[in-house]
Amino acid sequence: MGCASNSDDISYDDFETLFNWEDIEALDESTYIIYYHNRDFFGTDCAGCQIVNETLFEYGFNNDEDVTLLLINERTVSGLKPLIFSGQPMIAVISNNEMITTVFSAAKIIELLDIMNEDDFKVEDLMTGEIE
Repeated sequence: MGCASNSDDISYDDFETLFNWEDIEALDESTYIIYYHNRDFFGTDCAGCQIVNETLFEYGFNNDEDVTLLLINERTVSGLKPLIFSGQPMIAVISNNEMITTVFSAAKIIELLDIMNEDDFKVEDLMTGEIE
């Protein structure tokens, strides 16, 4: 994070993947974006994920808010899925071990990322409900 990079070079491999739903409970008090996606064993993404990936990966790699992007693939995760994770693509923002916001659908995720990429954005804005 914090280093400029060509977004074409950023991929799933650049971020930690959680392989069990219980791993969410073990996160520290930092701020995370959990990206729930669907990528098959051939490397094919769902249509919505294809729309989201470049913008999300670029934010995850370059944000200066110290937000860590974590991935959860529907096809490889095990354990008991929390009900809030109902479809892909989806992101959940977690800070201080609390779910701050969830965003479903590619269009809404891109909309939120556009806001998060603004110079005056602060993660606290999500906590106050000023941004949905």
